[in-house]
Order: sequence, then structure tokens, then C-alpha cells
Amino acid sequence: MGRAKIPLNKKIEIKTSLEFGITQRRKKVSTPIDDRNLLRLCKKCRTKSSQILSSELILSNGKYLSARTVRRRLLDMGYKSYQAKKKTLRTLAYKKQRFLFPREHQY
Repeated sequence: MGRAKIPLNKKIEIKTSLEFGITQRRKKVSTPIDDRNLLRLCKKCRTKSSQILSSELILSNGKYLSARTVRRRLLDMGYKSYQAKKKTLRTLAYKKQRFLFPREHQY
């Protein structure tokens, strides 16, 4: 399988439209109301993944938005994806060790 063959006249049409700043844009799947609902769901629990948010949107209004579309909409709204930093488990014994070590090695 290779690339699809595009006729010469179509290539010329695409190049001229790009030069003039005219591009073909697809219509957004989500409406501004859907975006607000997505933002509300995201703010309710910020640790949810885009797949979970997508399934909750389907349950709330019946409109299908893929996880990729959810991520794209959140990026457009100014939200970025982060991963939680890995931290060690702070048990009582570990806290005691961290407290006593500087005391023992002070001098």
C-alpha cells in the first residue's frame, strides 16, 4: 500500500489555497455546550483520564466524543496533561529514620 494518487489539478488547487491562507477545516464535533460540560466534568475530578471523561460525556448527553477529541478540547481550553510525581510511601518507621539520621550525623 502506498500513498493515494492525487491529480495534478487538485495539487495545484491545494497549493494555491494554502498560499492565500484558505484551508479546508472540518466542522467541530462538539458544540460550545458540550465543551462546557466537559470542563465541568474535568473540574469535578481532575485525576480522571480522557477515556473516562469521554465515557461520562456519552452517558450524560448521548453524544460520542473520542478520548483523543476530549484531550484536544482540553488543550484548546488551556489545560495540560500531567502525570503525578512518584513519591515514596512515608511509613512511621521511615519518618523516624529520616528524623534520627541528621541528629546522629550532626557532628
